[in-house]
Amino acid sequence: MGIAQNAKLLARLFLDRRPHCGRSEEFAFGFPVPLGRHYRLNVKAPGFRKTVVLRRDPSDVKTFERVFLANAYNLRRLTRWNEILALYARIDRPLIVDLGANIGLMTLYFAKNWPKARIIAVEPDERNFRLLKANSDGMPDITPIEGAVASENGAVQITNPHAESWGLRTERVDSIGPNFIPAYSMRTLMELAPGTRPFIVKINIEGFESELFSRDTEWIKSFPIIIIGLHDFMLPGQGSSNNFLRRISVENRDFIPLGENIVSIANGGDP
Repeated sequence: MGIAQNAKLLARLFLDRRPHCGRSEEFAFGFPVPLGRHYRLNVKAPGFRKTVVLRRDPSDVKTFERVFLANAYNLRRLTRWNEILALYARIDRPLIVDLGANIGLMTLYFAKNWPKARIIAVEPDERNFRLLKANSDGMPDITPIEGAVASENGAVQITNPHAESWGLRTERVDSIGPNFIPAYSMRTLMELAPGTRPFIVKINIEGFESELFSRDTEWIKSFPIIIIGLHDFMLPGQGSSNNFLRRISVENRDFIPLGENIVSIANGGDP
């Protein structure tokens, strides 16, 4: 998408909202200001204010639309919202893990909605990670991790480095080299936040969920809420969802479609 097309997209997203004072369901925001290869804009809500950096890239702009304008991850739409809210109130220090954090927009959405949570945000691509760090700067409860998640500690590499920034895929490698990316198990990531209690894990890792759920999956029991994007549509014939479905099916959980994702909520006890 060229600059002109991108400008049209921005106009549709933001100019059309000016009569409504730049507001969406949850947020108010200013019109994006072009600065070099990026846009900067202010996003605010009661108790939350942040300057967000986007690239002049359609994937960043569309992700912003999905997260902040369309509020696609709004759990208030779920029938079990009151249970989720009550659980959050009972936990002194909730842990949220954002796997495939991209440039941190979903991470910020979590920070706004769950302000007492500690958030671990994991992103393997160095270019995305730079913006993730910029967008989480000044927020001490967010820990950005440049790396990937996997079923065990090790290393990965990006297999499609020229793809759009929101569609980068990883694969495991047997040894660590200069171009490889560290991979961390869920057990290791959870150890980075001592004194917390697992609350939400969001997983959007472009098909690598097949590897993540291949072994060492006891951590599933720890998280009452799992938000996952599955990628069979993108990887036809590969059964990339099979390991997740096989493992999660033995747990007593609800499964609720929410836009492009599935929300899995534990049944019995805390929800």
